[in-house]
Parts: sequence; structure tokens; C-alpha cells
Amino acid sequence: ASASAATAGSAIEAPALAAAARAPAALCLSLNGPSSSGPTGRHHKGAIMRSALRTAGLSNDEAELEFEFAKFANLEGLPRLYAAESTVVVPLENYRNVAFHGEISVGTPGQQHSVIFDTGSANLWVPIEGADPSGHRSLFVPSKSSTYVPLQKAFVIQYVSGRVSGSFCTDDVAIASLRLRGFAFATVNDTTGLASIYRGASFDGILGLGFKGIARGDATPVMQALVETGQLAQPIFAFHLAATNLDSYESGELTIGGVDPQRYIGHFNFVLLAELTHWTVALDGVRLGDQAILQEPGLALMDSGTTLIMGPRRDVELLAVGLNASVIQGYFAVRCNQSLPRLSFNIGGLDYSFAGEDLFTQRLGAWCLLAVQPTPYGKWIFGIAFLRKYYVQFDWGNRRIGFAVANTANTTDGKENVAANASLQSSGTQRKVLSWLALSTSVGFLFAV
Repeated sequence: ASASAATAGSAIEAPALAAAARAPAALCLSLNGPSSSGPTGRHHKGAIMRSALRTAGLSNDEAELEFEFAKFANLEGLPRLYAAESTVVVPLENYRNVAFHGEISVGTPGQQHSVIFDTGSANLWVPIEGADPSGHRSLFVPSKSSTYVPLQKAFVIQYVSGRVSGSFCTDDVAIASLRLRGFAFATVNDTTGLASIYRGASFDGILGLGFKGIARGDATPVMQALVETGQLAQPIFAFHLAATNLDSYESGELTIGGVDPQRYIGHFNFVLLAELTHWTVALDGVRLGDQAILQEPGLALMDSGTTLIMGPRRDVELLAVGLNASVIQGYFAVRCNQSLPRLSFNIGGLDYSFAGEDLFTQRLGAWCLLAVQPTPYGKWIFGIAFLRKYYVQFDWGNRRIGFAVANTANTTDGKENVAANASLQSSGTQRKVLSWLALSTSVGFLFAV
């Protein structure tokens, strides 16, 4: 299985390499000739590549598509067109095991905002006056930024959980030491579509880590902009989230520009993306013990903006029967002391398994709510419950995802929310816990549709 996974990871056929086979001399010159580290050299190399691709017999549109792929691919034989520089780590605060969010800076001087780094969408937005009826958020104040430029362009994004709206602008955006100058993003003044989700959670905005194909307003995604400006050591990012613990809220981290070797065990198994819009891979099978759950091969979306593992209702109901689960006000739950069979997801020929507490998301007296719940959508959505168990590398450059077992022994030390969790458990009312689950399944749909 490991061999097949390795083969899948290495058998990427770049369109530009196909063009190279048709015009080897031209591409050899353009890819391996003298280079320059300055902006003029980068632009000149891009012009030569485009010219060589057209010489190979491609139309202008085809050549542009091939060039864009080659620019980001970073495959063997293809150059990086931008200088490699940084890898940064962003600490992520754990909000009730529902969502993880981290700090960014917007404007000049910088205004701090806490955002969900969401692989299920591709736009960045922060709230402004009118967006927060609760009054406890950090609102962006455009008049306090000397680099803010409004754009006469409306912004609307529809998440599964609801919509938000506002308008586009440009301003400086910083993530740790990474900085995007004059970056186009949205300021949002209407979050009523997210209703209780936004009122109940502690994040300010959302930073999409998806691809441009799902970006609203034809905006350039943050990750694409970081790659294009040459700020990253590698065009990848990865999440490390604390291991499942029903009795504490441990923090996590997002690494941009590389991976943290201390956060995973063994090696990565890579799987090519099944779509070039979302971070979606082919799902070949789902098994509960020896029982096949998946009726036919499907798709799985890796979504850091989702709390749970969500699956098509038919599949999850079959899973619930196998777990002898009960329904508590619409949600599947089992007794916490119940012995459960292993749940496995087959991706790229390998099984990714969950057992015991991995399958739980919240305690309700003697009952534990399952981390797997149904969704009306036809694909599986692998959220935080999956990313806790497996360290996932999102490889923007090669359009693939790498999976490794998370090193839970090296969890982040932050446990600032343990007291809050203990308070929730001690009060222990069904109303509070079910309110938590309603929030988790709602935040669990922060992917754009």
C-alpha cells in the first residue's frame, strides 16, 4: 500500500512536461538558461517560458494555462520562478473544540484580527462596524489605516451555514512575518446570515486557503499571493491540532511554507486532488470493523473550517446502526463506556483509522456525541475531527495532499481554555451541550458553495 501511495505521489504529469516533449530544445533553453533573482529576471523568464510553450504548438490560452501550472508546480525539472524565503508558524486558539483560529494583522498600522484559516473557501474577510451585534469582536476600522483603499465592488459569499456580505478593498495584510501589500480582501458589515454561529463563536473573520476557482469577486487567494510574491520556502501549509481530549481545549498551530517534522510520525502518503477548486481527494472506501459502509467510491473534502467528520446521510445512518448509536435531539451519540469497532477511511489505497475517543466529540453525562454526523451533501467532509488524528500537508504547488500520523506526544502547551471547559462540564446541562453541538455542526459548514 505504501508503494502504491508513493507511486501516486510521484506520477504527476505536468502539462508543461508534455509540452517539453514536443519542443525539447526550446524548453531546455528557457528552463535551464541563465536566471536572475530580481523582478526583471523573473518576468523575463516568464516571457521566455510563454514564448517556448507557444513555439511548441499551443495556443495563447493553452500556453498561459501551461505556464500557470509550471509556475506553481515546483516539480523536478521545473524551476521555482520566485525566491524561497520563509516558513512561519501561526498559533491557533481552540474554541471549545469547535474551531481553531489565529491572529493576522490588517492595515497600517496593523489592526489585529482573529480568523479561521479555512481550507473550504478562498476569500479573506474581516468585520467592520455593523457586523457584530454582540460587541465583543475586533472590528477593522478603515479610517485608521493609511494604506486602505476602498473598491466599488460588492462582496457576497454563501457558506453552507449562511452568507455574509460587504465590499472589497485593498490594504496591507500580515500573517506573522509574511506580508501582502495592497492585497484585495473584503470588509463585511452584514453577518446576519450566520446568525447564532457568529454570535456564539470567538473568531472575527475567515481567511480562505482554497483555490481561486471558488474565490468570490475573482479575488486572488492569500496562499496564491504568498507563492507569487516568493515569500515561502515551499508552496505548502499544514495544520497541527491537539489530540482529541473531551476534558480540555488545547491549542494548535498552522505552519505556512513548510511542515513541522516534530508534529508527525513516519512519512507522508500523497494523494492528488480530485478537484482543482476545493482540497478534495477520492474516497475509495469506508469500513466499520469488517462492514463496508461506503455504497460507492466518492469524494472527501479536507476542510479546516469544519468541526466534525460529516458524511452523506445514507452512509452515516448505516454507520450509526453499526455503532448502536442513539439519537439525542437529532444528533448521533453512544454510551461513553461502549466498546466500538474501528472506523477506517481508505484514501489512495491506505486506511486512515479512528477508534475509541477519536470517535467522540463531546461528553453528555454517560453519553458521548459522535464526531461523525450526517450532511445533506453528496461528499464527505473531513474537518477538525480528522485533522486531530492525522497531520495533513496541503501541497499547493503540486496540487496534492499528504497524510501522516500526527505526533500527539508533541501537542502545543497552550491549555488556557481548560477552566472554561471544566465549567461547561460541571454545569453539564443538556441544553448547553446540545447548544455546543449545534454550533459545531454549523461552523462545520464554513465551506463556500
